[in-house]
Amino acid sequence: MNLFSQLPKKENAVDLLFADRISYSVFKTGVYNELGPGEKRKTATEFYKDAYSFNQKGCSCPQAIFLVGNADENRRFEKEFYDELTAIVDAKYETDVYSLSSLKINRMAADAAESRINGVEAGDMRVVFTHLEAQTSVTETSGGGMFYTRKLDSIRELLPYVNKKIQTLGYFGFTTAEMDECRKLISGKGIDRIVPVGQALNFHYRWDGYQLLESLCNLQ
Repeated sequence: MNLFSQLPKKENAVDLLFADRISYSVFKTGVYNELGPGEKRKTATEFYKDAYSFNQKGCSCPQAIFLVGNADENRRFEKEFYDELTAIVDAKYETDVYSLSSLKINRMAADAAESRINGVEAGDMRVVFTHLEAQTSVTETSGGGMFYTRKLDSIRELLPYVNKKIQTLGYFGFTTAEMDECRKLISGKGIDRIVPVGQALNFHYRWDGYQLLESLCNLQ
C-alpha cells in the first residue's frame, strides 16, 4: 500500500485503499443433512461459486467453514459436504493444481508448527479441510481450495473468531431469528456483510465503506 501511494499521479486522482480482508461460511449442519441429494449438490455448488472464484483469494471468498450442530450432525456434514464439494471441483475447477498444492502444504506445515490446526482432510489437494484449534484466528491463507473448519454447538460460539479482518459471512440453514441474534452478537466486533451461501461475491455500489460510483465517476 505504501509503495503504490508513492507512485506519481495526477493532482485530481483519488486513491481507494482496500484492506486485506477474509471471509467465513457457517452451516447449520442438521438442516443440510436432511436435504435430498439434489439439494445437497445445489448447496455445495453455491458454496463452490463463493469459494473457488478468483482461486479463493477474493476478500469475500470463504477461508473458513464453521459447522453448527451436535457432534453427530457435524461429523456427518463434514464428510458428505466434503464429498459433494470434491465432485463439483473435479468437474468444474481448472487450475494448476501442483503449484497450488505446494502453497497449501507450506501453509499447513506453518499452521501445524504453530499449533493452529489439529488435523487435515485432503484428496488430490483441490479440496483441503484443515481442523482449526479452538479460538484460533484465521489470518494467513493459501487460497485454491484450502478451508479451515471448526465444529460449534451453537451460533454463539462463532463470536471468538470474529474480528475486524472478517468481511463477509455466508450462512446456510439458519432461521431469520437466528441470524438476527448473530447480527446482534457480532455488532461492532467485525463482519461487514451477512449473506446466504452463494451470494458472497454479489457486488454492490457501496463496498468496504466506499460509495464506488461517487468515488470513481465524475457525477457533476
